[in-house]
Amino acid sequence: MRKSPTSRAAFSLVEVTLSIGIMAFTMIPLVALLGGGLQAGREAQEQNQSGRLMTLAAQSVASAVLQSSGQWEAADPLSGLLWDGGAGFSGGPLYFDSELRPMAAAANAHYVLYLRSEAPATGEMRRVALVLAWPAPAVVTWESGRAKVTGGAGHLQNVIHLSER
Repeated sequence: MRKSPTSRAAFSLVEVTLSIGIMAFTMIPLVALLGGGLQAGREAQEQNQSGRLMTLAAQSVASAVLQSSGQWEAADPLSGLLWDGGAGFSGGPLYFDSELRPMAAAANAHYVLYLRSEAPATGEMRRVALVLAWPAPAVVTWESGRAKVTGGAGHLQNVIHLSER
């Protein structure tokens, strides 16, 4: 049979509907994977930033200097943090924003850092426990010498040993 000169080759409505259905069937899972990938990326960035802040805080405590007054003084970014050389102490909460800058209060802070130390036994090194939690205002309490974090999405813990030098 010959086609009339006015007829054109085209897709039928059924073919177009079927192709749209196939495309939607493959695109919906791809979009769902994209959302999960973005969330994983944000969590990885959060872990990276919190690790950097914990490293800075640990270096600050590890480089603390025993003052002639008998107090320890931490270096940056915890400069100004003092604790008694003989007694135990609990420091914090210390607040930091998402760019790791120190904050004066919990408002607009992203990270919260707590420090704790107990008086060392004679001849032993001082142990300083650091707990970093996010997002602020996560709360850290101490039970039987162990940190318990409530209200945060994540946290890191570290212990620094200081010798009296």
